[in-house]
Amino acid sequence: HSVKAISFVTIFGLVLDTLNQHFSLLVFPTSWLPVWLIGLWVLFAWYAYQLKVLLHRFAKIYVSILGGLGGMLSYFAGYKLQAVEFGFDTSITLLALFVEWLVLMLVILKVYDNGKLKEKTRKGYG
Repeated sequence: HSVKAISFVTIFGLVLDTLNQHFSLLVFPTSWLPVWLIGLWVLFAWYAYQLKVLLHRFAKIYVSILGGLGGMLSYFAGYKLQAVEFGFDTSITLLALFVEWLVLMLVILKVYDNGKLKEKTRKGYG
């Protein structure tokens, strides 16, 4: 189940960033996603899976808001490091990224969820 879930989140993220690039929200020097970004998606999906028990201890909305902020800020850091350019005004791009990551976190919580996990978090196991 873990490989399937991690693969789903990785592909979801890559499709999302491909769409962001296609609609010029994100601008990279090449016409395809950079290899380092593909690697980041794989590592992020794996790491989020490792944290699934911890993430489910908190209300989904709080996890999603923090994920939205974290995701948005990671792209802003990439922008400041000149690894990516924004195709729109910075504030519009950051708002769009925040919303995308908020939704992405809800998807991740759903994909990485199962009945045993809910029971463990209620009992306080981790």
